[in-house]
Amino acid sequence: MIEYKRLVSYMHSYIGGVRDKNIGFAKIEVRGERLIFNISIRGMYAGASGTYGIYLLVDRKTNAEDKKSSFSLLKISEMNIYNGAGQCNVMVNPEDIVGSAYHYDDIEGMAIKADNQSYYAIFSLWNDGEIDVNKCSVLPKEHKKNMKVVKVVNPMSEIGVASVSLKSDDTEKQTSKITFNDEEQAAKSAFATTEKMSNIGVEEKKQAGKTVVQETKLKEKAEVISFPLKSELSDEEELIACENDTIQVEEKIVQQEQKKEEQSISQKNKYEHKSSLKNEQQTSRQNEIETNEIKEFEELFINANIINVFCDDDLYDCIEVTPQQIEKAIGADEIILGNSFLIHGYYNFKHILFGRVADNDRHTKYFIGVPGIYCNRERYMASMFGFVNFKKSHRSDYANPHFGYWYQEI
Repeated sequence: MIEYKRLVSYMHSYIGGVRDKNIGFAKIEVRGERLIFNISIRGMYAGASGTYGIYLLVDRKTNAEDKKSSFSLLKISEMNIYNGAGQCNVMVNPEDIVGSAYHYDDIEGMAIKADNQSYYAIFSLWNDGEIDVNKCSVLPKEHKKNMKVVKVVNPMSEIGVASVSLKSDDTEKQTSKITFNDEEQAAKSAFATTEKMSNIGVEEKKQAGKTVVQETKLKEKAEVISFPLKSELSDEEELIACENDTIQVEEKIVQQEQKKEEQSISQKNKYEHKSSLKNEQQTSRQNEIETNEIKEFEELFINANIINVFCDDDLYDCIEVTPQQIEKAIGADEIILGNSFLIHGYYNFKHILFGRVADNDRHTKYFIGVPGIYCNRERYMASMFGFVNFKKSHRSDYANPHFGYWYQEI
């Protein structure tokens, strides 16, 4: 039987793994076969209401480099925290805590944290040292002290692995055969292509000869022939006939040039018409995309209650929404997906703020606000996740004078 012992330990809040402030205490007493925990929490964020698990710190592991310690978390009970305050009493067996075979002397501290998030937690370490909150892990429900996990090897799995390796060898052989056949086929194809190109060269020469003959015949048909000089013509009639033929040929040349110019103008007009249609289509598509986005945002305001949140009108028409509603309106955007700060604010205060932005030079129309309490640590975390602006709120349902919203405009 353990002799009477009594201990009082202060509880500190941790935000994102960083120690923040003292928000309560725990009294621990051992009376015979009873280990009693009397826990009192005051000063948590007003919106961080809900059910929290109560854990004991066991199995210390200290990092040799930074001297920080991590622990295994043994769950013993739960407590409710409302409006930043909570109190409960827990009684267990000090020689076999909740049937886990852990002893009172194995306990080195306490932790209070929610099961659905680890961003905000409460820790107390009874001895000197620092806690590496991010490396503390919760023990399984049926875990026992010094329990070892034995890996059972199925001999049939080894046979399966051997058969897979044999299959992979056969596959490699088939692949090599296919590769060799492909190379042989490629060589034959290259030879055939070369021979074909040589034949094409001969054909081109023959075709060029035929083209010259055809052009000569066309010139003769079009009467494009060389005319004798005037000095070589003695007869006046022959001279007049020659001049008439020259005029006719010149008229044909002018007509051909006019046709070419008309064709080029027609092609130019067609090209300009197509380009103008393309620009009109791109503009209409862009306008359609912007219209759809605005339509998705505006649907959030349908049947929503407008809340009086801020003193000025820079941010107005404020409504409470969920991350799922914002994600549906914006799509797969980094503002929502993987944004731990936004999810943390939603679970602590049960809402995200959405509203309109007054006309400005930044061409923004809406904003997303994450509820929180202004402090340096919170400001650092908010800026890491894109919420660099903070605006105090006068909402009557949150009495903290530092309450407001970290927001970004979209």
